[in-house]
Amino acid sequence: MLVECWGLRQDQFQGIKSVALTTTYKTITSPSSVQCCTTCLRDPFCASVNYRKSSRECQLSYVPFAAASAHQTPDATSIAYFLKDWILFFRATPGIGIDVKDAWTTGNSVTTDDVTCTELTVTSCSKHFRHPLVDGWQYMNISQVKVALFKSDTEKYIVFDGQGSDVTSWFRKEKIIAASWSTIATKTYHYFSLEGDRKRQFFIIDSYSGCQNDRIFLAVISGKEFNNCTYDTQASYPQFLFATDDDLGTPETMEGVSRADVFSIFIK
Repeated sequence: MLVECWGLRQDQFQGIKSVALTTTYKTITSPSSVQCCTTCLRDPFCASVNYRKSSRECQLSYVPFAAASAHQTPDATSIAYFLKDWILFFRATPGIGIDVKDAWTTGNSVTTDDVTCTELTVTSCSKHFRHPLVDGWQYMNISQVKVALFKSDTEKYIVFDGQGSDVTSWFRKEKIIAASWSTIATKTYHYFSLEGDRKRQFFIIDSYSGCQNDRIFLAVISGKEFNNCTYDTQASYPQFLFATDDDLGTPETMEGVSRADVFSIFIK
């Protein structure tokens, strides 16, 4: 049975009675479920908690609601509460020399526990962050996936239907649910692909007929394998190019295009 964490906004947590999560990383004493859930809100890795009223035991977990069935056990003394908000599953850092697609799909050269690599602003992070449960994607009931790019106070995003997907197949035009670019679902693309074109990854490009004519919504440039376009030559890699307005931008001249500080993937 789903219940609320009373005392907090109803859109923040949902709980399951008589269930305990089997994967936790911190245990504290908390006088109430509200304080336990509040502690979770303040912890960048927390997606859920176990709370036992009789012992005032509060256990923090990184398991999202989408993965609850694979990480729970019956426990009459416990309620498991889950954040309803987006859960950060990946956060890429620009200029660190680590391929983004490879880090996302294989976990190569990532961190799972550096708090500076979970922030959505410029930090001292020197790796990509990848959630420990990404490799268990096929065992989760993921409903939505969001790609978001952040630059100062600006966020550009695309929300995809994540049902029945694997770690790459959700990134498709036909799975778009919502986006900050109002025209993105209406166009025809040369590439709308996570794998992209060699080192042009998470690549959403309409016109693809010469560098000056290239028009993009998004391109993660993870290295230089093309020699003909200026936008492939970056001072450091990876770089995250995105259209700043409501329509496609021109990466060759950077007209209507900017470099994001953070590239991220969230799930619900």
